[in-house]
Amino acid sequence: MIRVLKSINNSQIAKSGFHYFIGKIANKAQAFIAIPIFTRLLTPEDYGIVSVYLSIYSVMIVVSTLNLTSGIGRYYYEKATDFNQFLGVNVLFICFCAFLSGSLLLLGANQLSHWLQIPVNLFYLMAIALFFELFRTIYDRVLIITRSSKEYTILSSLTSYTGLGLSAGLIIYFTVDLYFYRLIGVVVAMMLSVFYSVYKLRRYVDFTKLSISHIKYNFNFSLPLLPYALSGVLLGTIDRAILNSLTNATETGLYSLAYNVGLLLMAGIVASNQAFIPNFFEWMNSANFSKIRSSQSKIMLVITLMGIGLIYFSPQIVYILADKSFHGAINLIPVIAGGYLLFAVANLGNHYFQYYKRTGVLAVVNITAGVLNVALNFIFIPEYGKVAAAWTTLVSFLFLAITNQMMLKSLFGRNTLSLSIYKPSIIIFSVAILGYFFIDIIDNSIIQLLLLVSIYITLVIFCLKKYGKY
Repeated sequence: MIRVLKSINNSQIAKSGFHYFIGKIANKAQAFIAIPIFTRLLTPEDYGIVSVYLSIYSVMIVVSTLNLTSGIGRYYYEKATDFNQFLGVNVLFICFCAFLSGSLLLLGANQLSHWLQIPVNLFYLMAIALFFELFRTIYDRVLIITRSSKEYTILSSLTSYTGLGLSAGLIIYFTVDLYFYRLIGVVVAMMLSVFYSVYKLRRYVDFTKLSISHIKYNFNFSLPLLPYALSGVLLGTIDRAILNSLTNATETGLYSLAYNVGLLLMAGIVASNQAFIPNFFEWMNSANFSKIRSSQSKIMLVITLMGIGLIYFSPQIVYILADKSFHGAINLIPVIAGGYLLFAVANLGNHYFQYYKRTGVLAVVNITAGVLNVALNFIFIPEYGKVAAAWTTLVSFLFLAITNQMMLKSLFGRNTLSLSIYKPSIIIFSVAILGYFFIDIIDNSIIQLLLLVSIYITLVIFCLKKYGKY
């Protein structure tokens, strides 16, 4: 056990991953850490409206920048000496794209409000927030590629908790349109962080030589990834918008709570991804494939253990965090956790498409999964409501994971993701699920909880001993 902990402590991925994990948890404060606050200050209907807004916003932040922020890291890893000039001209171009997108959003605000069943004033707020957040998004990219994980964590934490405090204060002070003040607090906190981000970005940008070749490079890498990035967002968020338009904001609020609880697992996935990317490119350049697979196996195992914990203890989490009016979301969480685990499987393979610059293939696969998700939602939500939204997303992630694996082997051959890295995770997950269904037949909640805790602790200890050196 001591050797395992020392190994983790000395690992660059583990250190960065821990910092990013804490940062992501803080950044999702309005969705997870804030659950006990806002499920008591907001009705399920208000909670649903907020969730739909955030879903649309996550789509628009990708569309408004044409996903050009993703090319920043790729150019940095080229080890070019003119990175500051590259960043400078692309910052200006991204600003232009965001301004144009925001203008179009304002023009279509009334029609979007009618389609999506949320107040029109939220689209005005969205247009303002989109333009300012692009600076924060760019600076976050810089922090990731320069491995400034501590600064990333501090900035994310301060922004999240400032937004949490402002939102809670405004909701308590005002008595109507509480969903609006929930979002105002988040936007104000974000704008405060933008001032800091712009100040810090000065050392990374150079506007003295604006080259069209830098924009072309970014276009060639990022634009094919736009459908991929957009489909990824659609897979994780479009169900809430469709659910709200086909049912009501209360159903959307319950579903959103379940998804927000699941964000704890998603934070682990995103954190491990951000910590792993710089090392992945270095190891690929040096053909250190065994190191890559060993790290991928450990990452997947940790994520699997987190998913098992979420499935096992989701009722207790909701009982503690949420008001009783939201307890109807409990049964959705295991399905959502399963979907996130499948997303993690697909996500591990994405790095290879990016490394070999075959992002167009990745885009096609993800678009197909996104279209599948939308189609399944429109088919099943009218009859099964929020339950259908959870299952259709899981099915879409399953399709994504399987298709990614097939395309990797077909295009890149042996030196890519090996199915053997999933073996520890599959064994542990299978044992955990068998135990879960066996315990579920016991008609005593206290005994159930004690058995689940015992199994979970046993699995964690077993993994540390068995796979700690893997």
